[in-house]
Amino acid sequence: MHYTVLRAVGVKLRDHYLSLTAAKPRAVLALLMLNVNETVPKSVFLDELWGEDPPNSAYNTLQTYIFQIRKWISRVQGVDPALVSGERVVTEPCGYSFCVPDSRQLDLGQFVLLAQEGEREFASGNYTDAVRLLNASLDLWSGQGTVEARTGGAIEAKFTQLRERRLRALEDRIEADLMLGRHRELLGELASLAIEYPLHESLHGKLMIALARSGRVPDALKAYQRLRNSLVDELGLEPSEQLRSLQQAVLAEDPRVKPEGEHELLELSSRQAG
Repeated sequence: MHYTVLRAVGVKLRDHYLSLTAAKPRAVLALLMLNVNETVPKSVFLDELWGEDPPNSAYNTLQTYIFQIRKWISRVQGVDPALVSGERVVTEPCGYSFCVPDSRQLDLGQFVLLAQEGEREFASGNYTDAVRLLNASLDLWSGQGTVEARTGGAIEAKFTQLRERRLRALEDRIEADLMLGRHRELLGELASLAIEYPLHESLHGKLMIALARSGRVPDALKAYQRLRNSLVDELGLEPSEQLRSLQQAVLAEDPRVKPEGEHELLELSSRQAG
């Protein structure tokens, strides 16, 4: 059994995800898991659950949610509730913590470790292993749909950091695939990502490379123009020097944009998110 926060906020038991049904206890558990092995102050829980106007009973209600979480985990795991309160959902002097001896017991920890391993393989030029590891990390992620809209911002702040971390892993995996000559296989994914991230130069640059190396130079130039229009219209900015150089290379049908071209062309798509 593993604990999960990137999918259902709860546990994965064999091939099934089990989640708390009540919204506020689920938010409390999510906040604990997102700060695994760290103390979350009671004030952070109150702000997350009720914002600037918590009820007079807020601290007692928080204690009730913690009790419900412990009871639920003990039932799912089939262990004594005292074991859960002593080893897993622990009361600290100023708050609570969610403790796991091995970060891989939580999908968030698995995601970070696999992404780091994949990026090390990528940096070493082991692109096949990099793709395998980075895909494994990305498969753990399903976004933020399991936690409802909140009054506070602590959960949103954590998920914002995680989305940026996920995007880094995704970029490296795509670049590793490009280095392996899988430009045609990436076209659909990159086209979707360009729509999802209309101001993201790196993803658009990789789409341009994949299109050009697939023999679709006009489409690669159109992709550049769409990016430029978005940047000018929304930010009043021109594409970076790297992307302009990439556009010129595609326009001139530089040998580097051919399937057998030099891989340093990828350096012209810098990692910039918008």
